[in-house]
Amino acid sequence: MSQPLKQHIGGISIVVDDYDDALEFYIEKLQFVLVNGIALDEGKR
Repeated sequence: MSQPLKQHIGGISIVVDDYDDALEFYIEKLQFVLVNGIALDEGKR
């Protein structure tokens, strides 16, 4: 009998209107972990 493969999401990009609201939702509500939050030019992250 073979064992089931473990699966995980390696990376994902999501376009949102309000970055701070999205961070709050994904980190606080869904318990996701922010791995990379690098600031880019023109106020983007």
